[in-house]
Amino acid sequence: MSQERSVIKLKRDLTDLLMQDDFGKVMERLPEFPAKKTINALVSFLCHLNDLVRWRSITALGMMVSRLSEEQPEESRILMRRFMWMLNEESGGIGWGVPETMGEIIARSPVLGIEFNRILVSYLDENGNYLDHDPLRQGALWGIARVSETKPELMIDSVCFTRPYLDSDNAVNRGLACIIADFLRDRDAVDRLNHLTMDKTEITLYKEGYFNRCTISDLAGKALNRLS
Repeated sequence: MSQERSVIKLKRDLTDLLMQDDFGKVMERLPEFPAKKTINALVSFLCHLNDLVRWRSITALGMMVSRLSEEQPEESRILMRRFMWMLNEESGGIGWGVPETMGEIIARSPVLGIEFNRILVSYLDENGNYLDHDPLRQGALWGIARVSETKPELMIDSVCFTRPYLDSDNAVNRGLACIIADFLRDRDAVDRLNHLTMDKTEITLYKEGYFNRCTISDLAGKALNRLS
């Protein structure tokens, strides 16, 4: 089989796997695929037209790059720098799904988490590597929320950049900011969270293989309960 046909078959097999109902089994089977070729295929899926494939690729990349960081740490650093380049205007691309992927990797990898957590936060910092494109900033918010869940100590300095999104016109941004305030115990966000308990806007958020519907008021209330 030619290399091109091999890559096409790998992508087809990965797509079929990522579409399966039981995402736990999907994650169990991923290590059966060749690591480097699979990572490259999953990176290409960050622009996939199917939302489920695209988001599950982010989770899959988090697992595979985290595992790579344990076995070949320098190779995993090269990948992280590749993601950073994809968000650079000089790359000529948009970088769809890249901030989310970086967040998933940082959330899973002890080594890469320590080394790259500040880079992720800098994408919301107007004096840092601020992302001009709104959807990319939303991706950074999702990434910060993901890391805040598993390693809040790495994201504690992000609250000054994420708190303003509680007032965002974009409902998903408000929801992600609620989650971050929740996991980071942001007491300075209490007044805004109280206001959002009246916000019945429904949003869809991805988590660990599945899409979930929730309201802003539910997320704000959960954050307030934890803070109290």
